[in-house]
Amino acid sequence: DAICAEAIARGVGEATQALVAPTINVGMALHHTAFPGSMSLRPSTLILLIRDYITCLARAGFTRFFLINGHGGNVATLKAAFSEVYATLVDLNVPNAEQVQCQVSNWYMCGSVYRLAKELYGDQEGSHATPSEVALTQYVYPDAIKQAPLS
Repeated sequence: DAICAEAIARGVGEATQALVAPTINVGMALHHTAFPGSMSLRPSTLILLIRDYITCLARAGFTRFFLINGHGGNVATLKAAFSEVYATLVDLNVPNAEQVQCQVSNWYMCGSVYRLAKELYGDQEGSHATPSEVALTQYVYPDAIKQAPLS
């Protein structure tokens, strides 16, 4: 999820001349922790992480934050985090706090991406390890593609 979101964010950053902040590689995925090796942040932890990141950047003068998300389980928590950010900035008397705007978008739900995925993959496009995620990951890491004979 992080690989895809980061690749899209870098492309958007290049196209718009926007600064791209470091990727947050672990999100809110408590519903997946029954799978061995899965890691998750609690919603409260992710909210505090987002609050601290944006507060630091807002203090430096940034006012517009567009988070490109790659995991559906993050959405509700990120929106709650934005409310926490707005309240914190006001409480801390951060200059231009009232101008700070935060928005989240799932890269895979972008209209053109969604239409292309449905056109290319049809019913094979799903929620996890989808053809579009695999294709994007292979684009980012072409040397990691392995060939294996299958019977």
